[in-house]
Formats: sequence, C-alpha cells, structure tokens
Amino acid sequence: MLNLFNNTTMKSTLIPAAAGYRDAVLRFILRSLQPFVDEKAAVIDGLRLFIRCKDMQEANLVQVALFLDKPGHFKEAILERHLLNHYINLSRGWFLDISIVEADFAEGLIVQEQLALDIVRPQHLLSTAGSTAIIRTLSGQTEHNEYALDPGRQLKYYIGRSREPRLASGRIHPNDIVFVGADEPGFDQEKGKANLQVSRNHAMICFDARFKKYFLYPDKGGLPESGNKLKVFTRDEKVKQLSIEGVPHELHDGDQIALGGEAVLVFMQA
Repeated sequence: MLNLFNNTTMKSTLIPAAAGYRDAVLRFILRSLQPFVDEKAAVIDGLRLFIRCKDMQEANLVQVALFLDKPGHFKEAILERHLLNHYINLSRGWFLDISIVEADFAEGLIVQEQLALDIVRPQHLLSTAGSTAIIRTLSGQTEHNEYALDPGRQLKYYIGRSREPRLASGRIHPNDIVFVGADEPGFDQEKGKANLQVSRNHAMICFDARFKKYFLYPDKGGLPESGNKLKVFTRDEKVKQLSIEGVPHELHDGDQIALGGEAVLVFMQA
C-alpha cells in the first residue's frame, strides 16, 4: 500500500512532490466512492477528508498539494470535475472539509494509512437537530452580544472584523460573527479597541455532524504569518495556540476564544 509521505521510487528521503501527493489523494477519494458511481438515487451532501501529519513538513505538503491557502480551489477546480466524470451524484450545495489531525482517526471512517474519509449523506445532516451552542462576547464590540450556532441552519460560522470585508485578493468575505470595524457606524472607540487586532478573516467554527461536535479553525487572517494570533483558554486552565491552517481545536463548554490578544468570545453548549 502506498505511503503518501514516503516516495519509495526515489533514492532520496524527500517527501513526494505536491502533484504526486494530490493525485494520491484523488485516487483515495475516488476509490472510497466506488459504491456511488452511476447511482442517481445515492446523493452525497459532502465529504470530510482527514489527513494525519506527524510534523510541519508533512502539513506544509498537504497545504500546497490541496491548495488550502485558496479556499474552494481543490474542491471546485479539481475534485468536483473528477467526481462528475465518474457519475457520482452530488447535491447542489455539496461541501468539502479538509482537516489536518495529529491523533488517530475516529471509528466509522474509510481509512488508508494517513488518509480518512467521511461521506456525508442527507440523513446525516438531519440528525444534527438539537446540537446547538452559543457564542457570547466577553471582550470587544460585536454586532450582537450573543450568536446562536444551529447546525440545522448552517454548519460553518466565520469570525472576523466587519460583516462583508474585502480581502487583499479582492474577494468579499462574509462573516457570521462580526466584530465592528473602526470605520463602521456605531463603533465605540473604548469598547471596540480590541477589535483593531481582529483580522477580517480571523477564524471559523465548524460543526461536525458525525461526531456532533464543534471545532474551531484558524482562518488565513488569523495565522501568525498574517501577523495575527488565535488561541483558546480552556476550562481546565490550559492555553492552546492555533497556528497551523487546517488544524482545529475541539470546542468544549466554557472555552474562551482569544482573537488577536484582547478580543474574547466564550463558547457555551446549549
């Protein structure tokens, strides 16, 4: 079986090139979806791809190979074309989540060495009803003091400064949990001082329907290379720094999310 992080056809010990790794990931996904080929009644709502990396070098390979710095590119420009060519029936709003993990994979996934896949069918999403949570603002100025997280309505919640900021790339980035910008109506200079350290695309909270849990991910603007920070203060007095794109923190009741240093949100399980 192919070891994705060790190209045995090369004499050197270097990890394989990004293109070769990308092809291996595609082959794994297509092989995992063989039962769905040309089955019009078998609709897929989404795929969750988990990749186990032991160090930063492997995480960098994944980021380059799967274009994690260009959200949606691998899904829309590469994977979707291959799935449609194999007559795999996708729902109109199908999603792809890619997570880099360090621990062992959960049970119930399709696994091949460092890769694992969760195939989300329509009934999986229906079963998320009741798994609600609340985000409350502790420090900083947000449009609302509380935000309800309801997976029956949506699975991803973006956190950042301004409701629809324009990023450096020119793309509009809609936020769901909104820190008021200094140039926006109603901004309070004293209360909103912490907002100045919040990026326009700082973080994302995602609900995983299989595990019935919420995970916090750093968005590109919340990473150290963008000059920003994202960390979590847990209820057991631990501090976790989120500094690698695609590597999440599993949220627990009472976790405090610090964005940029001074803006703080608290996660509460409903």
